[in-house]
Amino acid sequence: MIDVLEAAYRMDVTEAVWLEDVVKAVGTHIDRGRGLMGYVYDATDLEEVKVGSFWADSRAILRTREHVQAIIRQTEPEYVKQTWRGLPCSLVSETPNIEAQPGYTAMRGLGIHDLLVINGTDPTWHGVWIGACVPEPMELESESRALWSRVSAHIASGFRLRRRLAETEASSTVAGAEAVLEPNGTVVHAETPASSRTARDLLRDAARAIDRARTGDQRGLVESIEEWKGLIAARWTLVDQFESDGRRYLCARRNDSIAGNAAGLTDREYQVVAFLSLGHSTKLIAYELGIAPSTVRVLLGRAASKLGARSREELIKASREGAFTLASKP
Repeated sequence: MIDVLEAAYRMDVTEAVWLEDVVKAVGTHIDRGRGLMGYVYDATDLEEVKVGSFWADSRAILRTREHVQAIIRQTEPEYVKQTWRGLPCSLVSETPNIEAQPGYTAMRGLGIHDLLVINGTDPTWHGVWIGACVPEPMELESESRALWSRVSAHIASGFRLRRRLAETEASSTVAGAEAVLEPNGTVVHAETPASSRTARDLLRDAARAIDRARTGDQRGLVESIEEWKGLIAARWTLVDQFESDGRRYLCARRNDSIAGNAAGLTDREYQVVAFLSLGHSTKLIAYELGIAPSTVRVLLGRAASKLGARSREELIKASREGAFTLASKP
């Protein structure tokens, strides 16, 4: 699965090529012989989910972007909220109220029993949906679900960084990078946000973890994925930059997609609540942000106190009802 992470963080190709590469990389692990498809989307409007780049192989039941868009338009907004906006890995058949969705009926009519979906989503409500057609009943084991949920965090992170680079019109991953490192973790250059001893140590450790993941064997797959976090200190993503002489560097790009705060929360408190509103577990949030689970719990506790929420459920409800999302941030 390391190949999926590498594809997710490739920034030197168009969105269409990037999507195809990511879908194919995921497909080598989830293909069930009946077709693969994937697309990027914007789910900020529950009534009108916008489908962007689309790719499908010759076996897929959904062959065009327009076909996907038409099916989503028939989907209930509440279903969109519970799936596109939150589920990182699932079987379509196990999603809530699936029997009432027109697309599911059509899929079964074509002889497809199910879809295994990897959904790179985050609180911006922009994401990457990848599906493999499943011709017969299957179960998604908890270990596999947890592993793919972590992989999906990287797909979301890579897609978020692509959008950020496009917005800033960066000519390369080096332009605007807050630090540049060698693969062994040596910091070659660091701007003020990344120049402290703590920041340099965190970036160095992350670079070494990525290097170990890339050179490790299959026996260490789970450990490798676990070490390669979705973010570093809830701020940075490390991406490759190849120089003309063939040397490879890692550029630390800011990729948290958040500015300011809301309801008196700090940025970090705001982030963890935003991810919590997706229904993600404490462990997954910690992985997505690259911070310790204990830190997530402390931040959630502080946020709950400030927002007057007495439980995790109340905090989720309050955040959702208040449209508490990174998507609403300036």
